[in-house]
Amino acid sequence: MTSLFVSDRDLSGDLVNHYQVYAQAKERLRRNVAAQEEEFHKATSLVMTDLALQPGTEHRRLEVARAVLERCLDKGPESPIAVADDERGVLEALAAFVPAPAVVIHCESLKKRAAALAANARKLSADAQALAGRTTLLGECTYTRRD
Repeated sequence: MTSLFVSDRDLSGDLVNHYQVYAQAKERLRRNVAAQEEEFHKATSLVMTDLALQPGTEHRRLEVARAVLERCLDKGPESPIAVADDERGVLEALAAFVPAPAVVIHCESLKKRAAALAANARKLSADAQALAGRTTLLGECTYTRRD
């Protein structure tokens, strides 16, 4: 997860010395993404528990659970395209699945957080571009001192 936010570990750790507000916002975004991922895994587990799959499709339980969540999060295709006979049971399970109230609550929470994460990431990206355009660094560190 940390690798999504770090391009150069040494310099990224130094951000707080020069751009404290940005570094704090970046860390908050990282924590919020981790919380989103954790909630998605919880919702996936709930769906996997509730799924009724036909024999021969059990090995696709995780795939179906993720497809259910994509549908619940308004992601992915609206309707499936033509499929092979061996996939029909998977599609039937997907079509028949009615999410439990706990899953619906997770989905709504995931949708809200996803929208906030996207907005925060766009803002943080714009802030990073503006800071990168500066010709001087605030603060002091080993990278800005002449030895």
